[in-house]
Amino acid sequence: MVTFNICIGNADAHGKNISFLYGQPGQLRLAPLYDTVPTAMWPNLPARAAMEVNGHVELGSLTIDDVVAEAARWPFPPAVARDVATKTVRALQGALDLVAVPDGLANFVRNRASAFTV
Repeated sequence: MVTFNICIGNADAHGKNISFLYGQPGQLRLAPLYDTVPTAMWPNLPARAAMEVNGHVELGSLTIDDVVAEAARWPFPPAVARDVATKTVRALQGALDLVAVPDGLANFVRNRASAFTV
């Protein structure tokens, strides 16, 4: 979720836009994402993330290393966090080739995804 929001430039990913689904007793999972908008494409909207990632809020400067460091604070194994973030970026980039996305948006997301993984 964090990787996706960073790559699409969604500065509005706040706590009320995150939900969990309860299945059988003891089962908890992240609900499908909603209210995800590339807010960074609008110059009049703030470019600061609604929630910190590794102590940072400047959305355009967040990288995979920040996501891995944040995950480690939860605690979540860094290697798993990096793997999940990398797979998320690849899936996002692949989806841009499969669905009709306006060129401006597709290029915006591709550029952000590339900067995120550097």
